[in-house]
Amino acid sequence: MGVLADSCVVEASGGANIPVYTDVSLYVFESDDAVENFEINISGKSLRLDDFEYTVVKRRGFRKYIIDMGHLSPGVHDLCVFELSDSSKKKLLPEMFVYDPELSIKQSGSMEDEGLVSVVMKSSLFSAPSRAEIALEGFSEMRVDFMSRGRRYTYKIALDLDLYRIDERSWRCFSKEIWIGDVANRGKLELYNANYDGINVVDGRGRLVDQLSCRSAHSFHQAIEIGSLLSYKTGNDFVVLRPVKGSRQVGRIVVRNKSCMKPDDVGFAFDAVNRKLCIGWRYMGQGDVALVAKDSEGREFYRSDRLDSEGELNILGVMPFERYTFSFVERARGLMLGRERTMCEVTRIFFSWEGLPGRAFRLKTAHFMQYRRDHFVPRSTLLEHDYVMFERQIDNDKFVGYIYRQKGRMKNPLNIGLVDIEICGCASDGLPKLFITKDGDGLLLDKDETGVLDSLTNPSAFVVTYFTSAEH
Repeated sequence: MGVLADSCVVEASGGANIPVYTDVSLYVFESDDAVENFEINISGKSLRLDDFEYTVVKRRGFRKYIIDMGHLSPGVHDLCVFELSDSSKKKLLPEMFVYDPELSIKQSGSMEDEGLVSVVMKSSLFSAPSRAEIALEGFSEMRVDFMSRGRRYTYKIALDLDLYRIDERSWRCFSKEIWIGDVANRGKLELYNANYDGINVVDGRGRLVDQLSCRSAHSFHQAIEIGSLLSYKTGNDFVVLRPVKGSRQVGRIVVRNKSCMKPDDVGFAFDAVNRKLCIGWRYMGQGDVALVAKDSEGREFYRSDRLDSEGELNILGVMPFERYTFSFVERARGLMLGRERTMCEVTRIFFSWEGLPGRAFRLKTAHFMQYRRDHFVPRSTLLEHDYVMFERQIDNDKFVGYIYRQKGRMKNPLNIGLVDIEICGCASDGLPKLFITKDGDGLLLDKDETGVLDSLTNPSAFVVTYFTSAEH
Protein backbone atom coordinates (compact mmCIF):
# COMPACT_ATOMS: atom_id res chain seq x y z
CA MET A 1 0.00 0.00 0.00
CA GLY A 2 1.47 3.35 -1.07
CA VAL A 3 1.29 6.24 -3.54
CA LEU A 4 1.13 5.05 -7.15
CA ALA A 5 2.68 7.28 -9.84
CA ASP A 6 1.33 7.73 -13.36
CA SER A 7 4.71 6.81 -14.85
CA CYS A 8 5.85 3.22 -15.13
CA VAL A 9 8.92 1.08 -15.87
CA VAL A 10 9.39 -1.75 -18.33
CA GLU A 11 12.26 -4.15 -18.91
CA ALA A 12 14.26 -3.16 -21.99
CA SER A 13 13.73 -6.66 -23.40
CA GLY A 14 9.95 -6.18 -23.17
CA GLY A 15 7.20 -7.37 -20.89
CA ALA A 16 4.44 -5.86 -18.82
CA ASN A 17 4.54 -2.37 -17.31
CA ILE A 18 5.99 -2.31 -13.80
CA PRO A 19 4.14 0.09 -11.46
CA VAL A 20 6.06 2.91 -9.79
CA TYR A 21 5.39 4.00 -6.20
CA THR A 22 6.66 7.23 -4.71
CA ASP A 23 5.76 5.96 -1.25
CA VAL A 24 5.61 2.36 -0.02
CA SER A 25 4.53 2.28 3.59
CA LEU A 26 2.77 -1.09 3.95
CA TYR A 27 2.56 -4.44 2.24
CA VAL A 28 -0.59 -6.52 2.73
CA PHE A 29 -1.28 -10.17 1.99
CA GLU A 30 -3.73 -12.85 3.14
CA SER A 31 -3.20 -16.49 3.99
CA ASP A 32 -5.04 -19.50 5.35
CA ASP A 33 -5.57 -19.35 9.10
CA ALA A 34 -3.68 -22.64 9.56
CA VAL A 35 -0.39 -21.23 8.20
CA GLU A 36 1.79 -19.24 10.60
CA ASN A 37 5.30 -19.38 9.08
CA PHE A 38 6.26 -17.21 6.07
CA GLU A 39 9.30 -16.25 4.11
CA ILE A 40 9.39 -12.89 2.32
CA ASN A 41 11.83 -12.56 -0.55
CA ILE A 42 12.66 -9.00 -1.62
CA SER A 43 14.97 -8.67 -4.61
CA GLY A 44 16.71 -11.97 -3.89
CA LYS A 45 17.02 -11.41 -0.14
CA SER A 46 15.07 -13.90 2.02
CA LEU A 47 13.60 -12.61 5.27
CA ARG A 48 11.35 -14.05 7.94
CA LEU A 49 8.08 -12.40 8.84
CA ASP A 50 9.52 -11.65 12.27
CA ASP A 51 12.18 -9.48 10.62
CA PHE A 52 9.42 -6.90 9.98
CA GLU A 53 7.05 -4.99 12.16
CA TYR A 54 3.58 -6.24 11.29
CA THR A 55 0.03 -6.63 12.49
CA VAL A 56 -2.48 -9.43 11.92
CA VAL A 57 -6.22 -9.12 11.33
CA LYS A 58 -8.22 -12.37 11.61
CA ARG A 59 -11.44 -13.00 9.74
CA ARG A 60 -13.37 -16.20 8.89
CA GLY A 61 -10.56 -18.66 8.45
CA PHE A 62 -8.10 -16.15 6.93
CA ARG A 63 -5.46 -13.87 8.31
CA LYS A 64 -4.53 -10.51 6.81
CA TYR A 65 -0.89 -9.55 7.39
CA ILE A 66 -0.01 -5.87 7.26
CA ILE A 67 3.75 -5.41 7.03
CA ASP A 68 5.62 -2.16 7.67
CA MET A 69 7.81 -1.42 4.61
CA GLY A 70 9.18 1.89 5.87
CA HIS A 71 12.83 0.80 5.53
CA LEU A 72 12.64 -0.25 1.89
CA SER A 73 15.42 1.21 -0.28
CA PRO A 74 14.72 2.82 -3.68
CA GLY A 75 14.99 0.60 -6.74
CA VAL A 76 13.31 -2.09 -8.84
CA HIS A 77 12.09 -4.82 -6.55
CA ASP A 78 10.84 -8.38 -6.89
CA LEU A 79 8.70 -9.31 -3.92
CA CYS A 80 7.31 -12.76 -3.19
CA VAL A 81 5.70 -14.32 -0.13
CA PHE A 82 6.17 -18.08 0.59
CA GLU A 83 4.05 -20.15 2.94
CA LEU A 84 6.33 -22.47 4.92
CA SER A 85 5.43 -25.88 6.33
CA ASP A 86 7.50 -28.85 7.47
CA SER A 87 7.54 -30.41 4.04
CA SER A 88 6.79 -27.66 1.51
CA LYS A 89 7.32 -24.08 0.44
CA LYS A 90 4.36 -22.51 -1.40
CA LYS A 91 4.78 -19.31 -3.40
CA LEU A 92 2.17 -16.55 -2.92
CA LEU A 93 1.68 -13.23 -4.64
CA PRO A 94 4.81 -12.72 -6.76
CA GLU A 95 4.99 -9.02 -7.53
CA MET A 96 7.35 -6.57 -9.20
CA PHE A 97 7.36 -2.84 -8.50
CA VAL A 98 9.57 0.25 -8.44
CA TYR A 99 10.09 2.33 -5.33
CA ASP A 100 11.11 5.88 -6.34
CA PRO A 101 10.52 8.34 -3.47
CA GLU A 102 12.26 11.25 -5.22
CA LEU A 103 10.37 11.00 -8.50
CA SER A 104 9.38 14.45 -9.79
CA ILE A 105 8.40 15.58 -13.29
CA LYS A 106 8.33 19.26 -14.17
CA GLN A 107 7.23 20.48 -17.57
CA SER A 108 7.18 23.95 -19.08
CA GLY A 109 5.91 25.32 -22.36
CA SER A 110 2.65 24.50 -24.08
CA MET A 111 1.66 22.00 -26.72
CA GLU A 112 -1.33 24.25 -27.44
CA ASP A 113 0.58 27.48 -28.05
CA GLU A 114 4.11 26.38 -28.91
CA GLY A 115 3.75 22.75 -29.97
CA LEU A 116 6.57 21.89 -27.55
CA VAL A 117 7.12 21.16 -23.85
CA SER A 118 10.39 20.95 -21.94
CA VAL A 119 10.62 18.24 -19.28
CA VAL A 120 12.94 17.80 -16.30
CA MET A 121 12.66 14.45 -14.53
CA LYS A 122 14.35 13.65 -11.20
CA SER A 123 14.50 10.14 -9.76
CA SER A 124 16.04 8.25 -6.87
CA LEU A 125 17.28 5.79 -9.49
CA PHE A 126 19.40 8.37 -11.39
CA SER A 127 22.43 10.32 -10.27
CA ALA A 128 21.42 13.39 -12.33
CA PRO A 129 18.15 14.84 -13.68
CA SER A 130 17.01 13.73 -17.12
CA ARG A 131 15.94 16.47 -19.55
CA ALA A 132 14.02 16.34 -22.81
CA GLU A 133 12.02 18.44 -25.24
CA ILE A 134 8.83 16.79 -26.46
CA ALA A 135 7.23 18.12 -29.66
CA LEU A 136 3.64 17.65 -30.77
CA GLU A 137 4.79 16.92 -34.33
CA GLY A 138 5.92 13.31 -34.34
CA PHE A 139 4.92 13.02 -30.67
CA SER A 140 6.23 10.02 -28.74
CA GLU A 141 6.46 9.21 -25.05
CA MET A 142 9.44 10.35 -23.01
CA ARG A 143 11.62 7.36 -22.10
CA VAL A 144 14.77 7.10 -20.00
CA ASP A 145 16.94 3.97 -19.91
CA PHE A 146 18.69 2.89 -16.72
CA MET A 147 20.35 -0.12 -15.05
CA SER A 148 19.29 -1.80 -11.83
CA ARG A 149 20.94 -4.90 -10.34
CA GLY A 150 22.59 -5.69 -13.65
CA ARG A 151 19.41 -5.49 -15.73
CA ARG A 152 18.39 -2.78 -18.20
CA TYR A 153 15.04 -1.00 -17.79
CA THR A 154 13.17 1.85 -19.46
CA TYR A 155 11.37 4.53 -17.45
CA LYS A 156 8.24 5.62 -19.33
CA ILE A 157 7.43 9.16 -18.21
CA ALA A 158 3.79 10.23 -17.96
CA LEU A 159 3.31 13.88 -18.94
CA ASP A 160 0.36 16.15 -18.15
CA LEU A 161 -0.94 16.65 -21.70
CA ASP A 162 -4.47 16.72 -23.12
CA LEU A 163 -3.90 14.87 -26.39
CA TYR A 164 -5.90 12.53 -28.59
CA ARG A 165 -5.51 10.68 -31.86
CA ILE A 166 -7.84 8.78 -34.18
CA ASP A 167 -6.96 5.35 -35.55
CA GLU A 168 -3.27 5.72 -34.64
CA ARG A 169 -2.79 8.88 -36.69
CA SER A 170 -0.85 11.87 -35.38
CA TRP A 171 -1.55 13.22 -31.89
CA ARG A 172 -3.55 16.44 -31.55
CA CYS A 173 -4.50 18.84 -28.75
CA PHE A 174 -8.04 18.73 -27.35
CA SER A 175 -8.69 22.17 -28.88
CA LYS A 176 -8.34 20.72 -32.41
CA GLU A 177 -11.72 19.63 -33.66
CA ILE A 178 -12.52 16.20 -35.07
CA TRP A 179 -14.06 16.25 -38.55
CA ILE A 180 -16.79 13.64 -38.78
CA GLY A 181 -15.45 12.56 -42.18
CA ASP A 182 -12.36 11.22 -40.36
CA VAL A 183 -14.46 8.88 -38.19
CA ALA A 184 -14.92 5.34 -39.51
CA ASN A 185 -17.64 2.84 -38.54
CA ARG A 186 -15.10 1.08 -36.35
CA GLY A 187 -13.12 4.20 -35.56
CA LYS A 188 -11.05 4.33 -32.39
CA LEU A 189 -10.16 7.39 -30.33
CA GLU A 190 -7.10 7.22 -28.08
CA LEU A 191 -6.56 9.59 -25.16
CA TYR A 192 -3.07 10.13 -23.80
CA ASN A 193 -2.16 9.64 -20.11
CA ALA A 194 -5.61 9.76 -18.61
CA ASN A 195 -7.54 7.50 -16.31
CA TYR A 196 -10.98 8.50 -17.51
CA ASP A 197 -14.09 6.65 -16.42
CA GLY A 198 -15.84 7.33 -19.72
CA ILE A 199 -16.83 10.04 -22.18
CA ASN A 200 -20.11 11.96 -22.26
CA VAL A 201 -21.39 12.93 -25.70
CA VAL A 202 -23.20 16.28 -25.52
CA ASP A 203 -25.13 17.97 -28.33
CA GLY A 204 -25.05 21.67 -29.25
CA ARG A 205 -27.73 22.46 -26.65
CA GLY A 206 -25.74 20.87 -23.86
CA ARG A 207 -27.92 17.76 -23.65
CA LEU A 208 -26.37 14.38 -22.89
CA VAL A 209 -27.04 12.10 -25.87
CA ASP A 210 -24.63 9.22 -25.30
CA GLN A 211 -21.98 7.79 -22.98
CA LEU A 212 -18.91 5.98 -24.30
CA SER A 213 -16.84 3.56 -22.25
CA CYS A 214 -13.04 3.69 -22.04
CA ARG A 215 -10.61 0.80 -21.96
CA SER A 216 -6.86 0.65 -21.57
CA ALA A 217 -5.00 0.48 -24.86
CA HIS A 218 -1.28 0.29 -24.06
CA SER A 219 1.13 2.24 -21.92
CA PHE A 220 -0.65 5.47 -20.91
CA HIS A 221 -3.35 5.41 -23.56
CA GLN A 222 -7.07 4.78 -23.26
CA ALA A 223 -9.10 3.66 -26.27
CA ILE A 224 -12.74 4.49 -27.07
CA GLU A 225 -14.85 3.14 -29.89
CA ILE A 226 -16.38 6.19 -31.62
CA GLY A 227 -18.17 4.75 -34.65
CA SER A 228 -21.48 5.56 -32.94
CA LEU A 229 -20.76 9.28 -33.44
CA LEU A 230 -21.78 8.84 -37.09
CA SER A 231 -25.40 8.48 -35.94
CA TYR A 232 -25.41 12.15 -34.81
CA LYS A 233 -24.14 13.48 -38.14
CA THR A 234 -27.50 14.43 -39.66
CA GLY A 235 -29.29 16.12 -36.78
CA ASN A 236 -26.39 18.05 -35.21
CA ASP A 237 -23.97 20.64 -36.54
CA PHE A 238 -21.56 19.33 -33.91
CA VAL A 239 -21.34 17.27 -30.74
CA VAL A 240 -18.88 17.63 -27.86
CA LEU A 241 -16.92 14.81 -26.21
CA ARG A 242 -16.55 15.45 -22.46
CA PRO A 243 -14.14 13.02 -20.73
CA VAL A 244 -15.31 12.09 -17.23
CA LYS A 245 -13.32 11.48 -14.05
CA GLY A 246 -15.55 10.48 -11.19
CA SER A 247 -18.46 12.91 -11.25
CA ARG A 248 -16.56 15.66 -13.09
CA GLN A 249 -16.34 16.42 -16.79
CA VAL A 250 -12.77 17.41 -17.65
CA GLY A 251 -11.75 18.78 -21.03
CA ARG A 252 -13.73 18.90 -24.27
CA ILE A 253 -13.23 17.80 -27.88
CA VAL A 254 -15.60 19.12 -30.55
CA VAL A 255 -16.72 16.73 -33.29
CA ARG A 256 -17.71 18.89 -36.25
CA ASN A 257 -20.46 17.43 -38.46
CA LYS A 258 -20.99 20.47 -40.70
CA SER A 259 -18.72 23.28 -41.71
CA CYS A 260 -19.52 26.68 -40.19
CA MET A 261 -18.37 30.29 -40.32
CA LYS A 262 -19.41 33.76 -39.17
CA PRO A 263 -19.48 37.09 -41.06
CA ASP A 264 -16.43 38.14 -39.02
CA ASP A 265 -14.53 35.28 -40.69
CA VAL A 266 -14.76 37.06 -44.07
CA GLY A 267 -12.60 40.02 -45.13
CA PHE A 268 -12.62 42.23 -48.23
CA ALA A 269 -10.04 44.44 -49.98
CA PHE A 270 -11.37 46.36 -53.00
CA ASP A 271 -9.14 47.82 -55.73
CA ALA A 272 -11.45 50.38 -57.35
CA VAL A 273 -8.95 51.30 -60.10
CA ASN A 274 -8.67 47.73 -61.41
CA ARG A 275 -12.19 46.71 -60.35
CA LYS A 276 -10.66 43.80 -58.44
CA LEU A 277 -11.98 42.41 -55.16
CA CYS A 278 -9.82 40.24 -52.86
CA ILE A 279 -11.81 38.07 -50.45
CA GLY A 280 -10.22 36.28 -47.50
CA TRP A 281 -11.99 33.70 -45.34
CA ARG A 282 -11.69 30.98 -42.76
CA TYR A 283 -14.23 28.39 -41.63
CA MET A 284 -14.36 25.47 -39.24
CA GLY A 285 -14.74 22.04 -40.78
CA GLN A 286 -13.55 20.20 -43.86
CA GLY A 287 -16.66 20.13 -46.02
CA ASP A 288 -17.15 20.74 -49.73
CA VAL A 289 -17.41 24.54 -49.45
CA ALA A 290 -17.69 27.06 -52.29
CA LEU A 291 -18.15 30.83 -52.64
CA VAL A 292 -21.10 32.16 -54.66
CA ALA A 293 -21.31 35.86 -55.59
CA LYS A 294 -24.50 37.61 -56.77
CA ASP A 295 -25.17 41.15 -57.96
CA SER A 296 -27.91 43.50 -56.74
CA GLU A 297 -30.44 41.77 -59.01
CA GLY A 298 -29.70 38.39 -57.49
CA ARG A 299 -27.85 37.13 -60.56
CA GLU A 300 -24.98 34.74 -59.88
CA PHE A 301 -21.82 36.00 -61.59
CA TYR A 302 -19.14 34.00 -59.79
CA ARG A 303 -18.84 30.52 -58.27
CA SER A 304 -15.56 29.16 -56.91
CA ASP A 305 -14.11 25.69 -56.90
CA ARG A 306 -13.87 23.88 -53.57
CA LEU A 307 -12.29 26.11 -50.92
CA ASP A 308 -9.79 25.19 -48.24
CA SER A 309 -10.72 26.07 -44.66
CA GLU A 310 -8.61 29.23 -44.93
CA GLY A 311 -7.45 31.28 -47.89
CA GLU A 312 -8.18 34.14 -50.25
CA LEU A 313 -9.15 34.66 -53.89
CA ASN A 314 -9.68 37.52 -56.37
CA ILE A 315 -12.85 38.39 -58.29
CA LEU A 316 -12.56 40.72 -61.28
CA GLY A 317 -15.16 43.09 -62.66
CA VAL A 318 -16.62 44.24 -59.33
CA MET A 319 -18.10 47.72 -59.63
CA PRO A 320 -18.15 50.45 -56.97
CA PHE A 321 -21.43 51.68 -55.50
CA GLU A 322 -23.20 48.40 -56.29
CA ARG A 323 -24.61 45.99 -53.72
CA TYR A 324 -23.17 42.46 -53.82
CA THR A 325 -24.05 39.34 -51.86
CA PHE A 326 -21.41 36.73 -51.09
CA SER A 327 -22.55 33.31 -49.89
CA PHE A 328 -20.33 30.51 -48.58
CA VAL A 329 -22.22 27.28 -49.26
CA GLU A 330 -21.51 23.69 -48.26
CA ARG A 331 -22.41 21.15 -50.90
CA ALA A 332 -23.97 17.91 -49.68
CA ARG A 333 -22.58 14.45 -50.36
CA GLY A 334 -24.01 10.97 -50.69
CA LEU A 335 -27.78 10.70 -51.12
CA MET A 336 -28.17 14.47 -50.70
CA LEU A 337 -25.73 15.20 -53.55
CA GLY A 338 -26.59 18.44 -55.34
CA ARG A 339 -28.10 20.26 -52.37
CA GLU A 340 -26.38 23.28 -50.86
CA ARG A 341 -26.50 24.73 -47.37
CA THR A 342 -25.64 28.38 -46.82
CA MET A 343 -23.08 28.65 -44.04
CA CYS A 344 -22.59 32.41 -44.14
CA GLU A 345 -23.91 35.28 -46.25
CA VAL A 346 -22.41 38.76 -46.39
CA THR A 347 -23.67 41.83 -48.27
CA ARG A 348 -21.28 44.63 -49.19
CA ILE A 349 -21.16 47.90 -51.14
CA PHE A 350 -17.69 48.90 -52.29
CA PHE A 351 -16.56 52.47 -52.84
CA SER A 352 -14.39 54.37 -55.21
CA TRP A 353 -13.25 57.39 -53.19
CA GLU A 354 -12.79 59.49 -56.31
CA GLY A 355 -16.33 58.70 -57.44
CA LEU A 356 -18.08 59.83 -54.26
CA PRO A 357 -18.23 63.63 -54.79
CA GLY A 358 -21.59 64.50 -56.31
CA ARG A 359 -23.26 61.35 -54.92
CA ALA A 360 -25.93 61.21 -52.22
CA PHE A 361 -26.71 58.31 -49.88
CA ARG A 362 -29.75 57.80 -47.69
CA LEU A 363 -29.00 57.72 -43.96
CA LYS A 364 -30.73 54.54 -42.86
CA THR A 365 -29.82 54.14 -39.17
CA ALA A 366 -28.50 56.43 -36.43
CA HIS A 367 -26.53 54.81 -33.60
CA PHE A 368 -26.18 56.53 -30.23
CA MET A 369 -25.51 55.86 -26.54
CA GLN A 370 -28.27 56.11 -23.93
CA TYR A 371 -27.64 56.40 -20.18
CA ARG A 372 -29.58 53.71 -18.32
CA ARG A 373 -29.14 52.53 -14.74
CA ASP A 374 -25.72 54.06 -14.09
CA HIS A 375 -24.15 53.12 -17.43
CA PHE A 376 -24.39 53.81 -21.14
CA VAL A 377 -25.98 51.27 -23.47
CA PRO A 378 -25.85 51.33 -27.30
CA ARG A 379 -29.07 52.15 -29.11
CA SER A 380 -30.13 52.73 -32.71
CA THR A 381 -33.13 54.11 -34.56
CA LEU A 382 -34.25 54.04 -38.17
CA LEU A 383 -34.24 57.33 -40.10
CA GLU A 384 -36.87 58.15 -42.70
CA HIS A 385 -36.06 61.15 -44.88
CA ASP A 386 -32.43 62.20 -44.41
CA TYR A 387 -29.64 61.97 -47.00
CA VAL A 388 -25.95 62.86 -47.03
CA MET A 389 -24.46 64.54 -50.10
CA PHE A 390 -20.70 64.21 -50.73
CA GLU A 391 -19.34 67.50 -52.13
CA ARG A 392 -15.55 67.17 -52.18
CA GLN A 393 -12.79 64.83 -51.05
CA ILE A 394 -10.37 65.92 -48.32
CA ASP A 395 -8.36 62.70 -47.90
CA ASN A 396 -8.69 59.04 -48.91
CA ASP A 397 -11.82 58.32 -46.85
CA LYS A 398 -12.61 61.86 -45.60
CA PHE A 399 -15.05 64.21 -47.30
CA VAL A 400 -17.06 67.41 -46.87
CA GLY A 401 -20.76 67.48 -47.61
CA TYR A 402 -24.16 68.37 -46.25
CA ILE A 403 -27.34 66.74 -44.92
CA TYR A 404 -30.67 67.26 -46.65
CA ARG A 405 -34.19 66.05 -45.91
CA GLN A 406 -36.34 64.77 -48.74
CA LYS A 407 -40.11 64.46 -48.50
CA GLY A 408 -41.70 63.72 -51.82
CA ARG A 409 -39.75 65.66 -54.44
CA MET A 410 -38.65 68.43 -52.08
CA LYS A 411 -34.99 68.40 -50.99
CA ASN A 412 -34.30 70.75 -48.10
CA PRO A 413 -30.69 71.10 -46.86
CA LEU A 414 -30.35 71.40 -43.09
CA ASN A 415 -29.25 74.75 -41.70
CA ILE A 416 -26.26 73.25 -39.90
CA GLY A 417 -24.33 73.70 -43.15
CA LEU A 418 -21.29 71.75 -44.29
CA VAL A 419 -20.32 68.64 -42.28
CA ASP A 420 -17.25 66.39 -42.16
CA ILE A 421 -17.81 62.82 -43.38
CA GLU A 422 -15.54 59.84 -42.73
CA ILE A 423 -16.17 56.34 -44.09
CA CYS A 424 -15.10 53.69 -41.57
CA GLY A 425 -15.82 50.36 -43.19
CA CYS A 426 -19.12 48.56 -42.96
CA ALA A 427 -21.50 47.74 -40.15
CA SER A 428 -22.56 44.15 -39.38
CA ASP A 429 -25.38 44.36 -41.95
CA GLY A 430 -22.92 45.28 -44.69
CA LEU A 431 -24.03 48.91 -44.98
CA PRO A 432 -21.39 51.67 -45.04
CA LYS A 433 -20.56 53.10 -41.61
CA LEU A 434 -20.28 56.91 -41.62
CA PHE A 435 -18.89 59.21 -38.93
CA ILE A 436 -20.46 62.67 -39.56
CA THR A 437 -19.44 65.65 -37.43
CA LYS A 438 -19.77 69.42 -37.43
CA ASP A 439 -16.69 71.29 -36.22
CA GLY A 440 -15.57 68.14 -34.41
CA ASP A 441 -18.91 67.56 -32.63
CA GLY A 442 -21.32 64.76 -33.34
CA LEU A 443 -24.69 65.52 -34.90
CA LEU A 444 -27.85 65.35 -32.76
CA LEU A 445 -30.86 63.09 -33.20
CA ASP A 446 -34.32 64.56 -33.78
CA LYS A 447 -36.56 61.77 -32.54
CA ASP A 448 -39.74 63.65 -33.47
CA GLU A 449 -38.68 63.86 -37.10
CA THR A 450 -36.83 60.49 -36.96
CA GLY A 451 -33.88 62.28 -38.51
CA VAL A 452 -30.94 64.57 -37.86
CA LEU A 453 -31.70 67.59 -35.63
CA ASP A 454 -31.24 70.86 -37.51
CA SER A 455 -29.33 72.31 -34.56
CA LEU A 456 -26.25 71.59 -32.44
CA THR A 457 -27.48 73.12 -29.15
CA ASN A 458 -30.27 70.91 -27.79
CA PRO A 459 -28.99 69.48 -24.44
CA SER A 460 -31.67 66.78 -24.28
CA ALA A 461 -31.00 65.32 -27.73
CA PHE A 462 -28.91 62.19 -28.23
CA VAL A 463 -25.50 62.55 -29.89
CA VAL A 464 -25.18 60.28 -32.93
CA THR A 465 -21.96 58.21 -32.77
CA TYR A 466 -22.25 56.94 -36.35
CA PHE A 467 -24.70 56.38 -39.19
CA THR A 468 -25.22 53.50 -41.57
CA SER A 469 -26.31 54.40 -45.07
CA ALA A 470 -28.33 52.63 -47.69
CA GLU A 471 -27.79 52.76 -51.47
CA HIS A 472 -27.56 56.10 -53.18
